Amino acid sequence: MTIESKKILNAIRQNDLITTRQLATQFDIPEEQFESFVKQLFDLQAVGEILRLPDRGWSLPERTGCLVGRIVLTRGGNGFVQPVHEALSEQEFFVPQRSTAGAFSGDLVVMERLDSQKEGRGKRKKNRRGGSDKSPRGRVLDVVQRRERLVRGRFHDVPSAKGKEAAGYVDPLERDAFSEIFIAAEDRNGAVSGQKVFVKLLDGWGPGAAYSRGRVEHVIHDEGSYESDLLAIATEFSLPLEMDREAEASAEKLPSPDDPKTWEGREDLTGLRIFTIDPDDAKDFDDAISLEVLEDGVLRLGVHIADVSAYVHQGSRIDEVAYERGTSVYLPGRVLPMLPERISNFLASLRPGEPKLTKSVFMDFDSHGDRIQTRICRGVIKSQRRFTYDEILAVLYDLDPAAKPANSESEDLPLPEDAEEYKDIISHAARLRDLLYQGRLDRGCLELEVPTVRLQLDSTGEMQKITREGRDPSHHLIEEFMLACNEAVAEFFIEQGLPLISRIHRPPEDESFDEFLDFLSSIDPKYKKIERPNIKELQALLMEVGKQPYSGVVNLRFLRSLSHAEYAPEAGLHFALSTESYCHFTSPIRRYPDLIVHRVLESYLLSGKPGPSPEGGTWEAALKLISKQSSELERKAEKAERELTKTRLIRYLEDKVGEEMDAVIVSVSNNGMFVQVEEILFDGFVHVSTLGPDYYEFDKSDMSLTGARSQRSFKIGDRVRVELTEVDPDVREVSFEIVKKLKSKF
Repeated sequence: MTIESKKILNAIRQNDLITTRQLATQFDIPEEQFESFVKQLFDLQAVGEILRLPDRGWSLPERTGCLVGRIVLTRGGNGFVQPVHEALSEQEFFVPQRSTAGAFSGDLVVMERLDSQKEGRGKRKKNRRGGSDKSPRGRVLDVVQRRERLVRGRFHDVPSAKGKEAAGYVDPLERDAFSEIFIAAEDRNGAVSGQKVFVKLLDGWGPGAAYSRGRVEHVIHDEGSYESDLLAIATEFSLPLEMDREAEASAEKLPSPDDPKTWEGREDLTGLRIFTIDPDDAKDFDDAISLEVLEDGVLRLGVHIADVSAYVHQGSRIDEVAYERGTSVYLPGRVLPMLPERISNFLASLRPGEPKLTKSVFMDFDSHGDRIQTRICRGVIKSQRRFTYDEILAVLYDLDPAAKPANSESEDLPLPEDAEEYKDIISHAARLRDLLYQGRLDRGCLELEVPTVRLQLDSTGEMQKITREGRDPSHHLIEEFMLACNEAVAEFFIEQGLPLISRIHRPPEDESFDEFLDFLSSIDPKYKKIERPNIKELQALLMEVGKQPYSGVVNLRFLRSLSHAEYAPEAGLHFALSTESYCHFTSPIRRYPDLIVHRVLESYLLSGKPGPSPEGGTWEAALKLISKQSSELERKAEKAERELTKTRLIRYLEDKVGEEMDAVIVSVSNNGMFVQVEEILFDGFVHVSTLGPDYYEFDKSDMSLTGARSQRSFKIGDRVRVELTEVDPDVREVSFEIVKKLKSKF
């Protein structure tokens, strides 16, 4: 028995502060349906339509001066509450630490608004966490729904009567958690004092309780090992370490593409010269390319993508698992695949010499690099060669020795034995890459060089090698071809009026972008009077900065000023790529939105229609839901990868305390500076108290710390020699002390 929401709102409007039982009586709710009715009330509270004041009853937000929102805590313990009601979602309220009522980041809370000007003044940038005087204020009255994410902490016993199992408490190890968590004896789950644990927060202690209450869900054993760190990260981010057994069993029953019956209605492309280019340790190959030289200098690029939609059917258990996972997660030493291994590594993987089902996109480009024609088909291919990036790089440098950077480690890369056979096609591919790249630059796309670090682990998870990776010509070649394919497919969908999950990237918000410009001017005085640039001017600015020694620091800061790229249920602007038509199509083995694009395309190529939407609703509603969840799961996967990388680097650094390293200062504040170790791109903190017997003043105008007596100065971009002084795996932080300044790069 479900009561219309309007009727519930009217009943509360007529009977302010009415209790749950009174409401149930008013609507004649049978006892056996009481719990369902209570859930309906709390669902209305979860979207901000109504709220329950502790020990008083249900009311409407506008009558109480209160609202329902999600709270986020800062390192200092203060909170920011963002209302869940759509009409108020652009506002944000500052809550001092003393008024957070034991809430944890992510909790749903009822908050009383304390600012007299309740409208307007709350319209602030969502990502700002300053708590300025202009922020509307509030205080938490009640935590109405605990966050789903578990709390990471360390368990400690509480003394108990002799013969009784002790209760305990958990000290959170998270930066934004300040309240100890009480653990009843029956909820400790075998935890021993001193062990790292993960705790589920529980309701039931009422508003304003001194402590939160929880239950130990996972205990981390053999701390410090790779497996324990992997389990900790998987638990922290709710990542499944094992594939669903029912999905695996279903995958085992799928027909192989060796069976000619699976070729029905597909173009036979097995005679084309098709090859893949991937990392040397890749196991799933979801894209391959071909290149043909036509008349008048036209180049026909074929991008052949594994046809995962042939194996993952809508509504199947495999599809359900893929939707729940959203993406494959690439962790150091371990991949958590979106699909069962039989599909990702065998059936769909474009392994050389084996027939494979594809969606193939053929794009004709003229001598200027302009796309003049696109054709998409259901195909069958047989890859003739599996290239690694290093093999392609060796061929490219052999074709153009001047392209090889000075002191490049790639100078010893051996040419493949069959290099002569492929030199011609790789040469044409490199020419097309350059044309496509120049075309993107001409329209205003943004290009940033931000190196990353890659950990190579042995079979036990121990560190073998740490390498810095940037974009080399071989990676760039595949990148340009995949970008061109994704854009061509998006344009095709738009032209045909097909439902599309697009990839969008919003322009930076005014405040965050102004902060970047202020930062840039503090790095280099010549940028002090720069006005807000348009997209072409911004591109030129970033390319100019890219030639400077401090480019790495600036590029990193610029990236942080941008919003995340995300999925959307309709076409929209991709700011960084400077295009209104872009989607993800080229990785259906590891990304669910790509699979949905393939599924719509499959139906259209067969019937001229997009097919039925998931769950039987409208495509608009389905794509909205898939886009939102896929974006969230993607960000979660990225965070998990960063945190496990950080954790393993910290394990690597544990026995290097006392050693010296070269680093660059990447941020400065009044209490110290963060430095990034150049070799492994790892950040650590230098506290101002370690700089010596002097008073250091922070100058925000040039982001520097300067000693009052010594005039010794440190600013962003300075290179320094540092000593590693402390490693804390619990909070995943390290500390350094400055040994000396190194010769400046600018």
